[in-house]
Amino acid sequence: KAPINLVKDSLDPEKLKHRTIIHLLDHVIIKAIKDLKLKVVGNPQLTNSETSKDAWSFTLAFPLYPEIELGDYQEKVKKAKEKEKPDTEDKKIKVVFDCLIDGIQFDVPQALIDEEVNRSLSRLVSQTETLNLSVADYLKSINKTAEQLKEEYQKTALESLKLDFILIAVARDQKFEADPEEIKKFQETSGVG
Repeated sequence: KAPINLVKDSLDPEKLKHRTIIHLLDHVIIKAIKDLKLKVVGNPQLTNSETSKDAWSFTLAFPLYPEIELGDYQEKVKKAKEKEKPDTEDKKIKVVFDCLIDGIQFDVPQALIDEEVNRSLSRLVSQTETLNLSVADYLKSINKTAEQLKEEYQKTALESLKLDFILIAVARDQKFEADPEEIKKFQETSGVG
């Protein structure tokens, strides 16, 4: 009910366009995922947008659940344990995890790695702020550059995500199912859910 001149003056066209894009894309993304039966494992990334007066076009990248071929993972793990002869439970777990990560090849979506790295960097910033320390001073104290730290975080994120996907595939292969009582007990003791 406001006069059109006031509305034009008070609205930021870029903000209006951004909100319109988000509103439109939400519906399109949900429909595309459903219609194409995509197994999406992260948020879609807007990689290109063209918003001329006549037509709008967008390009989205969907991080998809990777295709994982386990192969004869059980035999490889058995051989790795025989070769390494780990003497503690922690060492056994490390041998198994290393064997799985090194022996099963697939691509982890870069968007997931980037999200994990960003979370790690955010935690680092929060932790250094809590200690009244700048990130630059922290990096100096550990004798690393920001780029070196980011590379470490990327390697850790890749290994962690890869292991997560592999363990899910192994659980499916072995037909592991969680007992509802165990889930309830875990939620109660861990504060999850």
